[in-house]
Amino acid sequence: MEPDDIKRLPFVSKFISFQRIDSTNSFARGLKELPSEGITVVQAQCQNSGRGRMENTFFSDHPGGLWVSIISPISDLSKHFSYNRAISLAITDTVIENCTGAPIATKWPNDIYWADKKICGILLENHLTEPGYLVIGFGLNVNLQRDDFPSELCNKATSLLAESGRTFSAEKMLSSILTGFFNNLSADQHHLHSKYLSRLYRQGARVRIEGIMGKLETVEPDGRLLVQTNEKLVSVGSGTLHFVN
Repeated sequence: MEPDDIKRLPFVSKFISFQRIDSTNSFARGLKELPSEGITVVQAQCQNSGRGRMENTFFSDHPGGLWVSIISPISDLSKHFSYNRAISLAITDTVIENCTGAPIATKWPNDIYWADKKICGILLENHLTEPGYLVIGFGLNVNLQRDDFPSELCNKATSLLAESGRTFSAEKMLSSILTGFFNNLSADQHHLHSKYLSRLYRQGARVRIEGIMGKLETVEPDGRLLVQTNEKLVSVGSGTLHFVN
């Protein structure tokens, strides 16, 4: 990726690019001497050990995806969901701008789907040594062919190229995502949350999470999932969401 357009973004203090790295999030979490203003962006053409939530592996050992981590100052770590929402909407907005009518949705807490296949994963982690910074990693499948995916993912994952038949400028897409993310942090959060809910994957479906069964009711502005069981409305802060029908 040619970094010129990214470096020219006024809110990007530092842009670091690799041909190959184990994990952009792992590198970003250990990076020292962080700028006090703006964001730091770490990008790789390929990752040897891409990570998802709960140390799950994330397929990114192939060029054609956006494998990126953002290091952003954060004043209050308890408000981390606003950063999750900001990046989710920046990614879905960018996809919709490039693929009009795309059936794009966010599966709580941090996957993005094209119809019923995963197209992007998001991972938020604290910085290892700097408590005032949050690392926001994402992997968006952009110019991957269907047969680039491992066999076990062929029916579960997809890419913009596979769905649209077109290739895309990864640099332009990254510039759009970063701009959207930065602007979302200072935008009206009530409006953003309404927009987030409008793109919530399978809202109203029956789900199972942490031993709780019920209907996916909504997501609260602070990121908690609300599930309506037969007896009551239950709030869930984290876990792996399973759809049961």
